[in-house]
Amino acid sequence: MKYLALLAAGVSLVTIAGCGSSKTTSSDSRNQVASLPATSQFDPHGWKVITTAVDRNDNTMLMLYGNDLAVKTARTGHTTYPPGSVLSLVTWKSQEDDHWFGANMPAAVQSVEQVTFAPTGTAQPSYERYEGSALKKTALDSAAGDKRIAYIVNQRAAVMP
Repeated sequence: MKYLALLAAGVSLVTIAGCGSSKTTSSDSRNQVASLPATSQFDPHGWKVITTAVDRNDNTMLMLYGNDLAVKTARTGHTTYPPGSVLSLVTWKSQEDDHWFGANMPAAVQSVEQVTFAPTGTAQPSYERYEGSALKKTALDSAAGDKRIAYIVNQRAAVMP
């Protein structure tokens, strides 16, 4: 009988301890650090995700966004984007997720790269790179820019159910 009483008391203590008053507010559960600056000209929230990637060597996370035209093209498996397509590759530093053991989540934005295909379709796609927390435009030589364009354009779309 003593054993049953001790078992009931132990279960009650565990239950009460598990019902602590530490509540997570909605602002605590949002990752404010990973947000793009309000002064940024990028608004990927209106765009769709084409693919994501994690680079464990650089401790970064990447997400490729596209406008509707670019997403439609990427999901058909093509890498020849029509005029008017715009791709944006956002790169974040990675950090441990305090709310999910063993998981990582984006930290501060490291860079945003944008590839724009001219509406006329006659020109080479343009490439722009913005770095740092303020997303300041940085210059790359044309060879490095061409490599980045090729890297971004050749990303395969994630399979969506």
